[in-house]
Amino acid sequence: RFGAWRFWFTSELINYIALLPMILSAPPLRRLLAFRPSLAAVRDWRKILPVAALTATCAAALFAGGPGAIAFAVPALIWCGLTCSVFCVSVQAFAFASWASVVITTDYLHGRTGPFDGSTIVSLRLAAFMIVLAPIAIAIFVRNRDKLVNKLTVARHRTDLAMEAGG
Repeated sequence: RFGAWRFWFTSELINYIALLPMILSAPPLRRLLAFRPSLAAVRDWRKILPVAALTATCAAALFAGGPGAIAFAVPALIWCGLTCSVFCVSVQAFAFASWASVVITTDYLHGRTGPFDGSTIVSLRLAAFMIVLAPIAIAIFVRNRDKLVNKLTVARHRTDLAMEAGG
């Protein structure tokens, strides 16, 4: 009865959670167009490792098969959320959501269980939605915490200066 509506709703839900944070957190267009990746940035393995882990876990999900394999990317996405900027995490979440949508709808994860029915596809899309939401929320929380810690550090420094000055 609600089959087509559920299909449409879950498809749009994952599209919105993937696309909207990327648009809202994007830097100004001039900064994006002026971006030139340097060789030094590529050599910094700490910046590349979370993205490489996300790629590896997505490949492992294809290799393992089964509907639960979509969750393989959760640790890599959380790592991205903890270490990358909100825009970078949004781009990675968009890439994962796009990959997950293609993989779910083309039955790459069915493995030995056979093709998925409509309810399973809706369930997997909701799971992908929740998986994509988590690293974006983590990145936002980490950045807000960093801003508050910086404000606290500045206030502490000003208080120390005032105390040293005798005030």
